[in-house]
Amino acid sequence: RKTECDIRMRLPWVSNEHCKIEINENKEAVLTNLSTVNPTQLNGVCFEQPVPLKHGDVLTIIDRSFRFEYPLQSTPKKRRSRSPKDETLQVI
Repeated sequence: RKTECDIRMRLPWVSNEHCKIEINENKEAVLTNLSTVNPTQLNGVCFEQPVPLKHGDVLTIIDRSFRFEYPLQSTPKKRRSRSPKDETLQVI
């Protein structure tokens, strides 16, 4: 609910800082619960220690659920050009 938060939920039961998601040095997203009154759940389970997030995980705050979307980087696909010598890589 704090104005400094990137995502704000204006519900009275949500803590000022309920949870946080950080990207660590290995480019992994890590979820930390910051609320003791109404703990954040990950895939329906409460947790005490920071946990790494995986693509498709669902985090729940009170009665609101959010799916975490962080797909693995896709590999560039080759696109044919008019000249067989020239190839263009397109990142999708």
